[in-house]
This record gives sequence, C-alpha cells and structure tokens, in this order.
Amino acid sequence: GRAHTARALSVCRAYHAARRLSIAPNQLSVAIDTNRPECIRLTAPCIPIDGYVHSIWLRDHAPCNANATSGQRELSIQQLNPTDERNWARAVDYNDVSNELIVSYQDTDVPVAIPLPYVLQHACGQLNSTDSTPTTAFTQPPIQPSPPVPAVDVRPSSAGWVPGFQPEFVSAEAVLSGNTAALEALLRDDLVIITDMPCADLRSDDQEERDLCNAMAAIMAKFGQPRRTFYSDTLWDTAPKAAGDVNDTAYTNLALPLHTDCTYMRDPPGLQLFNCVARSSQGGASTFLHAGNALRALQEHPDLAAFQTTIRPYQARELGVQYKASGPVFQGDQYGPLAMMRFNETDRDVLYSNYSLLDVEQYYQQVYTLAFSTLDLQHGACKDAVCRVELEVGQMAVVNNHRTMHGRDAFEGHRNLVGCYVDMDEFHSVCRVALPEDQWPNAP
Repeated sequence: GRAHTARALSVCRAYHAARRLSIAPNQLSVAIDTNRPECIRLTAPCIPIDGYVHSIWLRDHAPCNANATSGQRELSIQQLNPTDERNWARAVDYNDVSNELIVSYQDTDVPVAIPLPYVLQHACGQLNSTDSTPTTAFTQPPIQPSPPVPAVDVRPSSAGWVPGFQPEFVSAEAVLSGNTAALEALLRDDLVIITDMPCADLRSDDQEERDLCNAMAAIMAKFGQPRRTFYSDTLWDTAPKAAGDVNDTAYTNLALPLHTDCTYMRDPPGLQLFNCVARSSQGGASTFLHAGNALRALQEHPDLAAFQTTIRPYQARELGVQYKASGPVFQGDQYGPLAMMRFNETDRDVLYSNYSLLDVEQYYQQVYTLAFSTLDLQHGACKDAVCRVELEVGQMAVVNNHRTMHGRDAFEGHRNLVGCYVDMDEFHSVCRVALPEDQWPNAP
C-alpha cells in the first residue's frame, strides 16, 4: 500500500544519501535489537532510515566472505543456520571513515565489514519490514503432473539411487563404435563411467598432445555437441590455478560440496563430462548424489513445498563476464516432480532486495536444511546413497547435471580433469537417433 511505498522510497533516498557522504557516528544508531537479537537495528533520522537487517544476511554478504576473484561464497553452511544463536552478531559498530558497518560474531574474534550503501541498497525489503508477512513476488506454483501420456519415461524414479549404487563402466572403444550401452546407462542412472579414454594436457602446444585432445573430443561428442561457455569454446580442464586467476573453486585443491553446475544460467547444461588425465597423490575422490535421494531426504520436512516453489538467485562473474539466473531447487514437468535440480551453495547471488526479514530467515533456513541434508547423506547414516568414485587416469564420468549433484574431496598434489558441457537437447537428439523409439527420453 501507500505506507509500504513511502518506506521504500525512504530507503531508496537513504541509499543515495549514504553513497554521497559518510554519516557522523552520532547521527547513526546501530545496535543488536533486544527484542529481536538475531537482527541489527539501523536508525538515522538524517537520511532518514529506521529498520532491521538480519545479522546472518550481513555476514553472508560481507565482501571478506566471498572469493576475491570469483565472488563465490566461502562461509561454511553451518554458519548460516538462522536458528543457531552462535551465528548471531554479538557486537556492531559504524565506521564513519570507511562508511561501513563493523559486525562481530559469537563464533569468531574476526569482525566483518560491509559498506553501508550496499546494505541500504540490497536490504531495503528488510528495512521496510513492518510485520511477519513474507513476499510472494519470487514464488511459483509447483508443477502438477498432467494426465498420462503415451511416451515411456525412461528416467529413474524420483526416489533416486538404491543404497550402494555403483555406475556402469563402458569402454571408450564401445562408445566410438556406436555401442549404445553408455547412452542407455546414462538415461537409466544419470551417471556412467567411460574407461580407456585418451589423456592429454589441454594446455600443451605439442602436436601429439593436440592429437590426443582431438581424440578425447571425438569420444565426448558421441554424447552431443560440446556447449560453448565462458570457460571454453569446447573443452576445459580443472588444473589448479594461481590464487589471483581463480574464477571458480573448481580450480583449487579444496573440497567441493555436492552441487549442480551453472545454476547461474537460465538453461544449465544437461550433461557434464570429466575425463581424469592426472590423479592426485592423496584425496580428490569424486562424489555423486542423485537429486531424487536429496528430495526423498526432505519428504518429511515442513518446508518441502518451498524447495519446489521459491525462486533462488545465483551468479557467476569474472573479468568481462557476469551471469545471473534464478530458479527453484527442484523443478518438475509433465512427466514427474523431478526434471531438474538447481543448487550450488557457493554460487548464491545477492538476495532480492525486496525480501522481508521473514523471507530472509526462511531463505537461510531452507539453504541450511538442504545443504545439511546433503552433508548428512554424504557422511551420516544414509551415506550409502552417495556414490564415491576414485577416478583413475583414463576414466571419464558422464553426469546428468539436471538430476545428479557432484562434488569432490580435498586433495594434495596435481589433479586434472578435462571435460565439457553438453546441452540436454543435444543429448536427447543423440539418443533418439541411436535408440529404438520405446527407449527415447521424454521431452520436458
């Protein structure tokens, strides 16, 4: 209504005012609210502003908690649980010289600094919050299956993999010869391993290495034409880069949590191919989890519907590149409730600026719940749901990026995978040409 519009305009004016000049400390009051200790209250009549910001939002959006070159989030997911008081702020101050809020948290002695203009620009929905009503601007109704259709659904059920699942292994020679075993396994299991692959250094100028790279590409192309991305026109590798050149945490030796790739694209690649050309001396196992197992782990959760309806923002940026896209974690289609999963906790974008305090708290609760569920599936009582593969040199994993998360253990030494992306339309086309009609994949 008019009152909300007036408050929004007030925050907008405050943002532009804060960009122009710092505010004297005696003109800005910042304090942990006694009635809402998870929130920090900002009051500055001179701007004017008077509202709340969630302390976990401040921590998550602080520049020091993002990778300096890729912008990816580096906080552990345990630090984002909004119901854990240890994650709330214990002290807050304003630095009028740097025009920043300085926030200290209960689980660390190192404070975080976040520019005040950034807060006023991106947290205006929280600052405008006058009640506990969530916004509905970024939700969509869950997909309802249509009446039965004659097409045969060859995708695995939404229940995911059985405990102890291991992927099928198919030789590269069989793939090149037109044998369809790899295509059938990928349609059935959303994961297949190709053996006896040629291996080469993608960055070498040696002609023999170039020939081996072409041989790799020819086998990969049997799953569909490689997709051009900002990583490469065709093939890319994951050899660790110098710290200043890192544009994705894949180019480090750090552990990667289970995730799907390219969440920041409106149409994420359908397949991801990883050919191991150098194995680390210690660690580096690849981990895979079917989206169906993650969905099943959340079946009893009261917020299950939110994972299928709430739109979540993602981003990727580097020099000359900035991708942004959004979508629900689980997306269904007319054939079932699980056509695609979109989740990568490190690629989360700035939350929508019109999110209310309740929206923010629910968002972090859901992110924490999903990430913790995958951690529990990976390391807890249900760890048999996770498929762990120690890729040997010359073994290539082919993964359905829409329905299978992947990750890796931390490693020591040199480890390198050469791979590419393939659009789902490309893969489905290959399958329809190679397989009898009763095995064709359904079009989403």
